[in-house]
Amino acid sequence: MKDDTNTFIDDISATFIIILLSLLNQLAFAASFDCSKASTKVEKLVCDDANLSKLDEELGKAYGEAKKKVFDLNDEQRAWLKSRNKCIDTECLTNIYRDRINILQNISINRPVQNPPRLTVVQVKKYPPYPDVWGYEFPAKNDRSLAFHAVKIPNGDYFITYISNIKERENNPNQKLIFQGISFFSKEKTNLTGDEYNKFWKKNKENRIKRIRALTFKDGSKIECSSDYGCNLFSSYLTKEDSQGRTLSRINLIYFSDKPRKINISTCDINESLNRDYVKSRVENIHSANFILLEDETFLMFEEEGNMVIRFDSNFNTKSDLINKHIFVIDKEIIENLRENLGEKNKIEKVDVNDQTISDVVEKYIMKSMKQ
Repeated sequence: MKDDTNTFIDDISATFIIILLSLLNQLAFAASFDCSKASTKVEKLVCDDANLSKLDEELGKAYGEAKKKVFDLNDEQRAWLKSRNKCIDTECLTNIYRDRINILQNISINRPVQNPPRLTVVQVKKYPPYPDVWGYEFPAKNDRSLAFHAVKIPNGDYFITYISNIKERENNPNQKLIFQGISFFSKEKTNLTGDEYNKFWKKNKENRIKRIRALTFKDGSKIECSSDYGCNLFSSYLTKEDSQGRTLSRINLIYFSDKPRKINISTCDINESLNRDYVKSRVENIHSANFILLEDETFLMFEEEGNMVIRFDSNFNTKSDLINKHIFVIDKEIIENLRENLGEKNKIEKVDVNDQTISDVVEKYIMKSMKQ
C-alpha cells in the first residue's frame, strides 16, 4: 500500500505541476501587452487573471482584423481604453472586454473592406483645438497634378485624397492609378485602390468640399483669388481686403521645385518668340488655389492640380516648413517690378519679354533671397 500511496501522491504532484506550469504560461503570454511592464491597476488585474488575459489577447486580434476594414479606429479605441481604465474589479473588466470584442468582430464580419473614413459612425468631435500641423508636400516629378479632393469628417478633421503614384507613372504611364488619403491633423494615411477611391467619392459626393476661391473672416476682412487676366504665368494672385473693401495686400504664391520642370503656357502674343507651348523653370505661380476655412480662422490652401496643402492664418502667416523652401509668399508689387525692369532691359538690350524670361528673373530673385 505504501508504494501505491507514494505512486498516487507522485502522480498528483506531477499533474499539479503540469497544471501550474500551464497556468503560469497563460498568465505570462496571454495578454496582448508585456505584463512585466504592467503599471496601472487595470493592467495588473488583467495580467493576474487568466480569463482577462485571454480576453485581452482576443481583443488585440479582433482590433487588428477590424483595422483592415475600417479607415480609423484609433479615436474610438482610445475612448474605450479610458472607459476600461475606470473599472475596479474583474467583473467590470470582463463585461467591458466582451462588449468591445463583439463590436470589433462585428466590424470585421459585416463591414466592406476599406471604407474610409467612417462617416456613418458617430464620432466625438476632436478638432478644434487644432494641433500644430501646418502642411504637407506629396511626391511629384514634372507633373504636380495630384487631383486633391477633401471632405470634413465628424471629428472635425479633414480627409484629403490624392494620387500617390504620379511620380512613378511618369516613367510608366500604363501603371494603374494608386490613391492615398490623409487626415490633415491626425496625420493618419490610408491606401486606396482605384475601386475604393471611386466608391468612396461616389458615397461622399455631396460632402466633398466645393471649390472655394474667397474667404470672409469674423472681422469682415476677406481673402480671395484675383487675376489681372493677362497672358502671363504670374497674372493670378491672392488679395487681402479689410471690412470696407480696401486692399491690404496682394501676394503671389510661388512653388519652387528642386529642378527645372516643363510648365505649360498660353500661346498668346507675349510668347510668340518662344515657338513652344511651355517654359522650363523652377518657379510656378499657384493660380488655382482652393480654401477651407477652419474654426480658429486659419485656413487650408491647396490646388486641385497641385501637390501640397498648407495652412495659413488670415495674414498669410504659416508655420509650415515648406515656406521659403518650396513655397514663397511674394508681394505682387515685386513681381510687377521684376517684369517692368525686364521691359526696360528689352528697350536697351532687345531682351525678349515672355513667360520664359519672366520666370527666369523670378527664379533668380528667389534664389538670391534664399542666400540672404
